[in-house]
Amino acid sequence: MYMTRIFTIIAAATYATTASAACWHPSVKGDKDLAVRSLDLICTGLVGQDTGTYQGSETRTQCIADTTAGVKWDYTITNQQKSTNPTNHKVCKDSLQREIDRCGAGGHSSYFNFNFNVAASSGTCQAGTSGVDAK
Repeated sequence: MYMTRIFTIIAAATYATTASAACWHPSVKGDKDLAVRSLDLICTGLVGQDTGTYQGSETRTQCIADTTAGVKWDYTITNQQKSTNPTNHKVCKDSLQREIDRCGAGGHSSYFNFNFNVAASSGTCQAGTSGVDAK
């Protein structure tokens, strides 16, 4: 009985670390409609039109800026595995939209061996993040 409880606790702790989610709480609130409307363009940059392959532990970032409001949205996907993994455009859009819908200023969660992260913050897109200015 004692061993069963220990195993159950360990199994629950392992599951909790593989399926995590959290919201960001920055002082800025971005335009959620802009963030959602941009997902097709963002996911094309992150995974391509159909399926993209990520190397082990690879991270890719895209950014879109609302220059009128001075707010940017950073979108990041990280392969959480050491091995190569494919993901596709639909999984990208659905997972990133979930973070926008669930959290006012974005959030992060893990699905399908990947971490999906969306974060609104003040500023403009930095070089190297494939920034797009939305007006």
